[in-house]
Amino acid sequence: MARKNCINCPKMFYTGNEKSPLGFGLSAEGYDINSAMEGHDNKLWAVEIKNNKKVWVKRENILKITKEDPLISDDSEKPQHFQPNEDNKDNKDKNRTNDYTIYIKYRLENLDNNSDNKEMTKKQIFDSIRLEWQVLKKDKNKLKKELEEARKWYEKWSEENKDNATKKKGRNKN
Repeated sequence: MARKNCINCPKMFYTGNEKSPLGFGLSAEGYDINSAMEGHDNKLWAVEIKNNKKVWVKRENILKITKEDPLISDDSEKPQHFQPNEDNKDNKDKNRTNDYTIYIKYRLENLDNNSDNKEMTKKQIFDSIRLEWQVLKKDKNKLKKELEEARKWYEKWSEENKDNATKKKGRNKN
């Protein structure tokens, strides 16, 4: 028989001898996955994906999903949604500071003040600091000394920034 274009998808072809719904000229490409239909052989066929293409697959039975009532219906056991506010933002920043981030900020500040690194891009500077961190992690004594200095600097830096942030908030209110 001659090949004909499918009714629902003109890019696909059928001959009419197929046992699936393709025999009626209905391509699987025109249907959603798990769509069921009776084929040319009067049996159930469903759409599945095989080799990145939708095809008709014979099914003996089709499972139907029905709505189920929840087992827990008490409103008090529902999870409470997180509501962001300014206090939570400050806590979020505090929770994110770990040794790595403190060290990175400390070294970035030191290298920004150093005039030798003016020809390096910020990415190159950051990569060099990251490599320093990898080397420091192997030498525990050096790491401990560097982190003590970084933490002292970070405490001063965070106090200065906290003061600057409160001054900016005061200016915005006026």
